[in-house]
Amino acid sequence: MACLGACGCAAANWEQQQLRATREKIWASYGGKDGGDCALTGASLPSQSTYILTAPVHPKAPYGSLPKSVIQDVIADHIGEIRACYEHSLGGWPDLAGRVAVKFIIQPDGSVHPAAVASTTLRHKPTECCITNTMRIWQFPPPNGGGIVVVTYPFVLEQVGGAK
Repeated sequence: MACLGACGCAAANWEQQQLRATREKIWASYGGKDGGDCALTGASLPSQSTYILTAPVHPKAPYGSLPKSVIQDVIADHIGEIRACYEHSLGGWPDLAGRVAVKFIIQPDGSVHPAAVASTTLRHKPTECCITNTMRIWQFPPPNGGGIVVVTYPFVLEQVGGAK
């Protein structure tokens, strides 16, 4: 980086220090650079058929159902929380953008457990961790027929209007 005069270099160094400090705070809030408890990947979640064979959640009906529109409505009600995770990370990574697909299981009581990143182009553990942690406290209507519902939902995270 070229600096014009001592003031220009001091300002550039200060900005870099502020950016580094912001990044460190964000990393620390999500268990460090490795993501701590949020290091789950899509491989941590069983496939639907494996889930039935190895660990049924509800003995009477391992799988229930929810209309897509109901799932989309609950996600829409909470989309501000996902946006907040992304916007929080923009403070340290202004060019951050990508797609995060989250695989989650709606339990017979409507709670979400587990929730994990199934795939990502974002590749930013603090944001991904924030998203999955946020989703784990969401409440859906209990699935029809009891049992569970397995969902994979993509979130596209990008700044709108070229506001980089």
